[in-house]
Amino acid sequence: VGLIAFLLAVLIGLFTIWFKIRNKKTGFYLINANAWSVYAILIMLSLFNWDVTIAKYNLSGKVQQPVDLGFLLEMNPQVLPIIAQSNLNLNVEIKAPYSYKIIHANAEFERQKIKFLKEESEKTWLSFNWYSRRAYRYFTKP
Repeated sequence: VGLIAFLLAVLIGLFTIWFKIRNKKTGFYLINANAWSVYAILIMLSLFNWDVTIAKYNLSGKVQQPVDLGFLLEMNPQVLPIIAQSNLNLNVEIKAPYSYKIIHANAEFERQKIKFLKEESEKTWLSFNWYSRRAYRYFTKP
């Protein structure tokens, strides 16, 4: 994702350099146009929840390698419903997130789920997030 954003910024930069030379624009124009283009790229990148997108892709079956549960459990808690909906075997041992200990994947999943539900229930409307609310509803629906 970062590589694509960088390449897009480079292509826009090359276009603005060509446009500057062709139309005899100033250096300020070049800096201003490139700064606005990078700003627009960053705004477009922030419109997507990349953890959810990556988790859905990794669990879609299109990846030929085995799923790395440790990596998925290190992601945002918003991917927990995706893990729960998948047919993954959580009865395996994995490396604990941010340490070298070996833990049970199901225990880590449950720990993160309980922590997420507690934190989400304490939030107010000021910290509303659509993906978090959707994940919270998944685990609390009757």
